[in-house]
Parts: sequence; structure tokens; C-alpha cells
Amino acid sequence: MFHFVANLKPYTIDPQSRRSHFASYLLSVDYASGLRALIERVHKEQRILAADNGNFDRIGTLLTKLAPSATPLAEARKHEEESIGHYARPGELSKTPTGSVRILC
Repeated sequence: MFHFVANLKPYTIDPQSRRSHFASYLLSVDYASGLRALIERVHKEQRILAADNGNFDRIGTLLTKLAPSATPLAEARKHEEESIGHYARPGELSKTPTGSVRILC
């Protein structure tokens, strides 16, 4: 299952509409103080507001650290998807690739 999260910006919430377009919004902590009215609207409408800390350096470090463990799992998934002829949906992969690698952060 996928859940799209839109960046919280004035153009992602239509000021003329009574409801927001998205169920969830992503907000960079660097811009939070300038978007107080939008934040209040998201809360009022009981939408999900997720914080984006923008810490790309840390994410890059984690990717470098986890890539050796994740690569075999990605290759196994790719092989199984070739067998079934489409991107795997939840429950379609065998237990071998889904249980063979444990990635913990």
C-alpha cells in the first residue's frame, strides 16, 4: 500500500476550497514558522502532518551503511517480480526474500 504525502505549501491547499486536497502533508521544520496558518488548517481538518527534518547527510550515511544488506534483498525481489511479470504486491513474494535480510536502523 502506498500513501502519498504532499509538501505543505500554499498551492497544495486550495484557499477557495473548504477541504484540503490531500490526506497527509509533509512539512520541513525549516519552514514551519512561516506556515502557521496552513498548519492550523491541516490540524483543524484532522489531516496527517509529518515532519521532514531534511537531514540528507544522515540519510546518505544510512544508505551507504545499509546498501550491502539491502542489495541481496532487492535482487531477490527483482528476480521474483520477473517471474510473476509485474511489480510485487503485498503478499506476493515468497518468504525466502522477505525473511532473508533483517535491516535495523
